[in-house]
Amino acid sequence: MPPQNEIVLNLQVGDKEKMKVGRQIISCGVTIEQIYKNNELVLDYRKYEILSKVPFLGYKEYKISKAKPYREGTAINDTSFFLVSEIGFSSRRTSAALGDADMACDAVKKFHRSGKYAQLGYSLLGKDNVDVQPSYTYLLANYPKKVTTKALDVNETVIDIPPLTCENYNDTLNPYLEFVLHKSGFVGAECIPNTEVPTDVTKCSVDGVTLKKYFENYKEAAFKGNSDTIKEVLIKFGAVRIYDGTVIIGWNESNWVTVVEKVRQDEIDPVDAPGERNDGEDELLLYIYELGEKAFSEYAGVVQGFVYNNGFTALRAALGLIAAVLVLPALLL
Repeated sequence: MPPQNEIVLNLQVGDKEKMKVGRQIISCGVTIEQIYKNNELVLDYRKYEILSKVPFLGYKEYKISKAKPYREGTAINDTSFFLVSEIGFSSRRTSAALGDADMACDAVKKFHRSGKYAQLGYSLLGKDNVDVQPSYTYLLANYPKKVTTKALDVNETVIDIPPLTCENYNDTLNPYLEFVLHKSGFVGAECIPNTEVPTDVTKCSVDGVTLKKYFENYKEAAFKGNSDTIKEVLIKFGAVRIYDGTVIIGWNESNWVTVVEKVRQDEIDPVDAPGERNDGEDELLLYIYELGEKAFSEYAGVVQGFVYNNGFTALRAALGLIAAVLVLPALLL
């Protein structure tokens, strides 16, 4: 039994239990042995000979039928489904605009735009009826200080990650977020505001508020499938983030119910399509989430996406993570 502050996942590649509903498949990714202790993360790929025997983005698959809808009586042939009700959606805390102090934290803005902020907040609200603004600064404070990667045919890589702030976070650190969430969960911004990275994550930064963790021990899993697969994942695991960053929280007849960031309509460049934004237009964003729609045909055929859940027995760990950690030392200089 590992110590309480240590996570050990040791799963066998090749033990493929397929997760199918008709012709649809959802799966957790190739697994590795990972130990996260004393702010050090060790990723060990060696025993699985992952570089030579496992295809890029190979998957370990599980039967989706093992999971049950979190709302009794819900089915994929329902005419509509809303993870979060459209009534009062704009008044939800996850939907609320970031404040000026929040937007001064560049890392929080990136998290908001990535869709992961929406995915965590609306999944928690829809499944557990808890309404919070996710605190990304809490997650940054829980990042490992050192990451060691071991793999066959690749020299062991050790990366020192400096204490993260609103200014020094960069996208090359994104692959480690799922490990941070698994170990530490997340809290609401009413406990630790998204204005600066805290130095103490054992208590709330706001006096009189009790620290409450959500999604601790949750894991990120990838899935591949068609529209029925997306529906199945929605009713059993929560909000879905598609490969292109779109967050889906339901469906209504022949359209997906999506989450989009609102842009000030009076300042959109007239040559842009509605809702589009160009690089450098951050100042035009209100950082408010609102409901949108996309036709089922937008994701015809097989698509890939991601979900969070605590019922999986594997973490998504694409080989791309190895490539990411090999370039990190130069980027962190």
